[in-house]
Amino acid sequence: MKNLLLLKRRLWAAACAAPVALIYQPASAAAPYGFAGSLDGSYADLSSGGSSTGLGMVNGSAAFALGSPDIGAEGDGGYQWTTMGGINSWNAGGSLFWAGFPGRAGVTVDYSAYNANPLNGHLTAYGAFGEYFFSDLLTAGLKGGGFNIEGSGSVLGSTIFGSLNGGYIGGDVTGYVTPDLALSGSVDYFALTGGNTTQYGVSGEYLLSAAFPLAVPVSVFGGYISEQFSNGGGNDHIFLIGLRIYTNGNGDTLRDIHRNGTLGWIGNAAPFPR
Repeated sequence: MKNLLLLKRRLWAAACAAPVALIYQPASAAAPYGFAGSLDGSYADLSSGGSSTGLGMVNGSAAFALGSPDIGAEGDGGYQWTTMGGINSWNAGGSLFWAGFPGRAGVTVDYSAYNANPLNGHLTAYGAFGEYFFSDLLTAGLKGGGFNIEGSGSVLGSTIFGSLNGGYIGGDVTGYVTPDLALSGSVDYFALTGGNTTQYGVSGEYLLSAAFPLAVPVSVFGGYISEQFSNGGGNDHIFLIGLRIYTNGNGDTLRDIHRNGTLGWIGNAAPFPR
């Protein structure tokens, strides 16, 4: 009887340890093979203080290796506009990163220009980032840095005239339910003199081309962001849905595309959803 109980305990321990080992077994990383690009279009509904507006966004990224399997660079650009109020902005930036371990780490810079209320001016953001591939099932990322805003208006719960400096830090966890279905949760904190905001986000992405014969990898994504402002600034709620096109050559599954292609969330230094 004792031997039977001991055997059962060992089997139970092995059954419990197997998924844990799968989750925490590091996965390999690499810079993009040649060129890896992504282009997406999305629509978001932003509600704040009892009113709402639509936000359209088009963003593109291009990543490539710099003559080494471990070193890569990326260029980013995008345009955002609201369906009410005529608010629009554009951004351009880039990143340099190293992928010589189970994950990626690097530095990034981003420039954004805004030409309508609530903010007229431009923003320069800069920072560092890293992500670790715990296994085929799990990726965790961390980023942080600073930014400078010049102009006039209201941003992140603070009113500015002239120049104002701030900082940000964020964390993200992505789980792969299947190799072509990713679910993510993130927290981003942004601080300016006299105010700060925290964004809590959940999102999902599914590679449509895994189920349908398409010439290039195409995915659908969506998510929700709750943005909380300090000093009684209230809350914003953002619902987002979009379509993304990837170039071939950086993976057959969504997980491989994420890890060997463009940087995504960790490469975005600006304090606004993209």
